[in-house]
Amino acid sequence: MLNKSIIVGKTTLAERISENLKRQKKQTKINLNKTQVGEMIDKLLEEIETSLLKGEEIRLQNYFSLRTVMTKERRARNLKTGKNIIVPAGKTVRAKFSAKFKEKIAQKGKKKVNKIR
Repeated sequence: MLNKSIIVGKTTLAERISENLKRQKKQTKINLNKTQVGEMIDKLLEEIETSLLKGEEIRLQNYFSLRTVMTKERRARNLKTGKNIIVPAGKTVRAKFSAKFKEKIAQKGKKKVNKIR
């Protein structure tokens, strides 16, 4: 049985990163508050968007890669009306997760399931 998804947004990420930095202050020597971390997340996302718009591939080793691909024109059905429609060709973003990342997530999931039983 799957747990209900918990949505973590930019604000929550910024809070968590800021708190982690405070706890590890001696090790990292980085001191950013929640607002500064939020600004860094914004800049990161802006740069990812810019790179993808240029047709560049984003690779974060051991995590994932993002790239743009062209999609072909295809037929589809409008589920409300039942009419056939043509979906035009376009550009979309594809994500590919690394094997290590997938394995790590799968292992965490198994541990949670084992704890429940």
